[in-house]
Amino acid sequence: MSVIEVPFDPEEINDPTTLRAIIEIDRGPRPEAFAPPQHAGSYGVVLWGQRNLHHLWGAGCAKSDDTLRAAAVLRVLEHRQKDTKLFVHTKGLLGQLVHVSRSKGLKADLKTPFDGFEFLKPIQEARDRGEWGLVPFKARVEEPEGYHRAVRSAKSGLRVALKMLPIISTIAAQHKDPFNFIAATDNDTDPDGLMSRLEAAHG
Repeated sequence: MSVIEVPFDPEEINDPTTLRAIIEIDRGPRPEAFAPPQHAGSYGVVLWGQRNLHHLWGAGCAKSDDTLRAAAVLRVLEHRQKDTKLFVHTKGLLGQLVHVSRSKGLKADLKTPFDGFEFLKPIQEARDRGEWGLVPFKARVEEPEGYHRAVRSAKSGLRVALKMLPIISTIAAQHKDPFNFIAATDNDTDPDGLMSRLEAAHG
């Protein structure tokens, strides 16, 4: 099925055998000199099928856009029921999945850590097991119907990611990879209460 022909019709929403998702990401400004090195970003997802229509987002930091996309796929996989077909429409990601399939956590020089490995490797392995299929599309020329909903969700996530920046070093220290992590989602916008404490301190 052509990515341009993806409709949001009741038949697809109610289909118990197939789940479909559109992913988009958003980015804050690149870190300036002497600022913490984390690059704020978010993902947004519109997910339909299995008698549901969901709008999801995640907020955090990542060195690459594909790491954010991989984090979104991981989140979507949580919604997939056993034996349900899952098709993910997104830009990018394909090249990184090829590279990560040959990697054990390091780049080709066997010294440099593979950025976003903890997000990319699980989705690559799930794809190899046939748990989901990738449907790539190009910006501005192949954006599927419903794409604007994923954009709106990503912007919601980015607003949260940007609010984290004053305490980003504290948040980053809680994650295995301090440069690639999702710290909040639409399900849990302030998981450790850090944002609430920051807002209270600034009264």
